[in-house]
Amino acid sequence: MKLEVERLEKIISKRKADRIDAAPQLTLLKALRADVEGAQRIAQKLGLEQRGYAIYELLRQARSSKPRRRRAATAKPNATWPSSSTRPSRR
Repeated sequence: MKLEVERLEKIISKRKADRIDAAPQLTLLKALRADVEGAQRIAQKLGLEQRGYAIYELLRQARSSKPRRRRAATAKPNATWPSSSTRPSRR
């Protein structure tokens, strides 16, 4: 929701500074409205209220922004381990 508020504030400030006329402003506002309505539909599908969905989104974004650790390669089911004589010694 914070992102949408920031986008709305930018649209308004650009309009006040006469950097955009009415047509582009309406296009930007329509896109913003569609994003907000989309978020509301998703929240309803998940059975969440506005605050719950906001928390859900923050957690989802934090999870997706973390670098993922690579999983260690797994041994093949029928693989055999080398004998102790072929392994390098740990000294």
